[in-house]
This record gives sequence, structure tokens and C-alpha cells, in this order.
Amino acid sequence: MSKPAASARTSAELPVRTMLPSLAWPAIPSASVALTLEIYDLLLEIETWPAADIRAHQLRQLAVILRFARDTIPFYRDRLEGLAGLDQGSLSPEGFRSVPILTRGELQASSEELECKNVPQQDGVVSKFTTSGSTGMPVTVAWTARANAFVAATNMRYYLSHGADPKGRVAALRAVPRNPDGTSTEPRGNSWLGALNCGPEAAFDASLPVSQQVEWLKGEDPDYLVTYPTNARAVAQYCLARGITFGRLRKVFTFGEALVDGVREAVAAAWGVPVADKYSTREVGTVALECLRGDAYHVQAEDIYVEVLDKAGEPVAPGETGRVVLTPLHNAAMPLIRYEIGDHAEVAARCSCGSAMPALKRIMGRTRNMLTLPNGDKLWPRFNSDDLNAVAPIRQFQLVQTSLQEIRVTLVPEREVTSDEEDALRTMICDRLGTDFELPISYVEEIPRSKGGKYEDFKSEIGG
Repeated sequence: MSKPAASARTSAELPVRTMLPSLAWPAIPSASVALTLEIYDLLLEIETWPAADIRAHQLRQLAVILRFARDTIPFYRDRLEGLAGLDQGSLSPEGFRSVPILTRGELQASSEELECKNVPQQDGVVSKFTTSGSTGMPVTVAWTARANAFVAATNMRYYLSHGADPKGRVAALRAVPRNPDGTSTEPRGNSWLGALNCGPEAAFDASLPVSQQVEWLKGEDPDYLVTYPTNARAVAQYCLARGITFGRLRKVFTFGEALVDGVREAVAAAWGVPVADKYSTREVGTVALECLRGDAYHVQAEDIYVEVLDKAGEPVAPGETGRVVLTPLHNAAMPLIRYEIGDHAEVAARCSCGSAMPALKRIMGRTRNMLTLPNGDKLWPRFNSDDLNAVAPIRQFQLVQTSLQEIRVTLVPEREVTSDEEDALRTMICDRLGTDFELPISYVEEIPRSKGGKYEDFKSEIGG
């Protein structure tokens, strides 16, 4: 990722909230903003380092956070006792893989035991939040101010590396505490870049019907839209069918879900703008950012250690897909060591932009989004609403596998679907999946999203 032409430190347009309300110029950042800016500058420097140097420093910081967890959090005492090289500062990737994986179920059941009761004062104020994610299993996570500053800095990297103008108007369709009209009860802010003096940002509840989201967007007329990938696709398709455009819109930023097929195409067709994707989770923050000039996601190696593992727990090779295991490097309030988030990803050899940062080719999504074939094999279903629209006018769809023989299909049609079209839809779906399934079809006016505003095209109710 290239450094923006205008540095956050030097541009007269950028500096930031000040410590003193009476001070307008020169701007003096508050302590938290100053830390974010300092981290951001370091990120721009570190991303130019050789891969070996980045990995060596990751292992140094891993040793620091592991020693801290062992010495202050009883949950980790036995897990980390006797770990080779830990006290000598010579931790190896192989040695680190001997640490037991932390599952989401363990995090859910043991959040109190995982929380540090004596966070170093220099790490700042501790905050907590609860998230259910797409698994429906709520977890509570604690964060330090320092860890939050790293998240803010990687967000700055995300937006600025994709050419965003900090003065632009931002509209966010996401999970928000809301007023009866769907608008957020949070103050209209300018926090999308964390530390910068930005243009206005407003948010609307993405769990509400797409028609309501679009009406709100008309009033906002944003420069940038920030939302979940499947929501971006649904909103774009709705607008395309009705000829609705936004004259100021420059780019759509997506986060919070795997970037499914058809999102870029729908956004380009509706509004003629590109999509920039971010792989992030509420539990650990930013994991990887899509490269502007390349064809991969850059792992945010300064703040997180990412493993992509096969069934035996060994790293997969470039071009292969494995389960994602994450270790944040700077959160002393609740170190999540080798946390298996439930996602799968494909490893990239190296981004074509030339960056030495570890890279992911594609984020596949959650285990629950995998299709199970009658013979027990699993695969990622690959088709989208464009495939369905080639047969019948379908605005939204969802497939839920209920057994090895059946997939329940829910469709939102633009008009009544004929029996011939319905038969053709069944044939097309089975052809795409490579197996004949029973496909009961139902029709609804809208497929509701979760309270978090997220939605899955395909999910499986089969365990294992």
C-alpha cells in the first residue's frame, strides 16, 4: 500500500480534535489521537520492510503478549507454561503452534477468566462490548485504549490507501442503535477515519428493508458508502432496477462479511464506482485490507498474527484454503491467543503490488457457509443473484441446507415466477452445486437481516 500524497501530519486540512476547546490553530491532538497518528506513521514505514524482518518482529511481540498472558491471566497459565523459547525471546512459529487453539465456544464460556484484572496503566482505559457475530453465539470482549488506537490507525490506512478524501460525506449502513425512523441515535460524527478532521458521517440501520435504506441514502447523497457486502449488493440491485443513482458517490467500502460474488458487479452496474473491502471482526479488529493496486488482502501484520491452517493444524500453502486462527498483538485487556474465528481463507503467495506483508487471496467465509454433499464432502457454493436472474427476475435469495438431501430456497421475486421458471431455477441451482438436491421454494417480500444488519446467501444447518 502506498503512502497517501498528503501526510496526515502535514496537511492543513487534516489535523484533528484538540485537547483545548479554545485552541483552533495550530491544532494539538489529544493523547488518543496523537497515539493513533503515531501508529499510522509507523504502519506506513513498516509496510516497506522485508518479509523476514516483519515476521521476526511479529514473533518478538508475540512473546511479549504471551508472557503477559501467562503471568497475569490464570486461564493461560497452564496453556503457556514451558513453551519453548518464550522467556528467552526466541519463540518460533512451530513452537507457537503448540499452544492450544482458543475456540469461540471457549471465549463465550470463559470471557471472565480471559480478562486481565490488572491492565498496565500505560495501556489506557479498558472498554467492553458484546457481539454475536454471524454465528449467533454472543461473546464479550475487553479492549484497551492502546489496542483501539491500532484499530483506528489501520482504519486510516484502509481509507487513505484507497484514495478517500477525509472531507467527504460518509453514509454508513450498519448495525446501529436507532431512532424509530431508522437513523442512528449516536451523534452525527466524523469518526470514520478515527483521528482525522473529517467530513460528516451519518448511519442508518442496515437491518431495515432495503427500500428504507435507499430513501435515507437519497437524503444523504454521500461521497462514500460504508456497509456490509451483501447489503451493498442488495441496495445496488434495488437502485439499478429503479434507475436510482447518487451523483456524488465515489466508492463503496465493505466490511464485516466475506465479499461474496456479485457485489462488485452490482455496485458498478448501479453506480459506476468501485468497491474496497476490509476483512475485520469485532473480537480482534482489522485482519486484512484489500490492496488498491494488487489482487490480494494485506494482513495487518503490525497488529495481528494470522495463521491459515489445514485439518492437522499445519499452515496451508499459497493457493490453498484453511481455517483462520488469529492472535492480536496489542490487547492486554483480553489477549486472544490462537483464536479460531470460524472463517476460512485462501493464502496468497504475495500480492502483485510487491508488498512483503503476508497476504490472503480470498476470504471464504464461515464454516456454516459450506455446502455438505451427500457423500460427506464439503465445498463453497459459488453462484449469485446474476445466475438466478438469468432464469427469473430474482431480487434477493437465500439457500439453507437442512439435510444431505434438501436445500430450502427462499426468493424475493420482482414479479410472479412461472412454473417453468421455477423448474429452470431448480435445474440451475443443482447444476451449480454439482448434485441433485430437493429444493423446496418459498417466496417472500423481503428476507430479513439479523439485528446486526448481516445476511448470508447460503448457510448450512448441518453440524460437523
